[in-house]
Amino acid sequence: MSNDMTVIIDIGSYWHPGSGRGSGSHLDALVENDADGLPFISGRMLKGLLRDAVNRLEQWGSLTEFKTDEVGLVESLFGSRGFKTDGKDNVPRNLTDPGKIKVGDAQLPEELHQWLAYKAHDAHRKQLYREVYSTAINTKTGAAEHHSLRGMQVVVPLQLEARLEWIGASDAGNWTQIIGEALPLIRAVGAQRSRGYGRALLYIKENRA
Repeated sequence: MSNDMTVIIDIGSYWHPGSGRGSGSHLDALVENDADGLPFISGRMLKGLLRDAVNRLEQWGSLTEFKTDEVGLVESLFGSRGFKTDGKDNVPRNLTDPGKIKVGDAQLPEELHQWLAYKAHDAHRKQLYREVYSTAINTKTGAAEHHSLRGMQVVVPLQLEARLEWIGASDAGNWTQIIGEALPLIRAVGAQRSRGYGRALLYIKENRA
């Protein structure tokens, strides 16, 4: 069984990989960029989405044919939660068990990433971003609430790639099949997903001979 795989994230709408920062009076929320100034989805965020999807499959009884140990399939694959209960004692995160799947950052395809990273292509990089604004509406008057205008930076629809690697000491088994079954359950990425941002289709990239 393969020890690594590439997941394609085909994003079909504006999306917002939040940085938690704003730009003063102009925008309230900026996106997070990598070292080359390009948008990406952190491996930590993607791992959380995968963990949630596999957890749902396990809860629905769809993964009973896969062998697991006493900690459960989700924790075996993705590691213990930030805190776990051992009797009445909470165990700090640095003492929890690591997962068997390493999830890398989701980035633009390598050739496109390298091309856009050149300083001379700064104008092209800027084309990846848009600004959207919203206001709170007064339900009685139907007018915008005073001082309610909010601006958010978003990224245009594009395709990202993320590498997943089996790092467990035991045999990899059917982990790629589990991930493949879980991917369709992830319907959106980034922040503001409940408001229609980040709609995406995720699937495994086929290796070409």
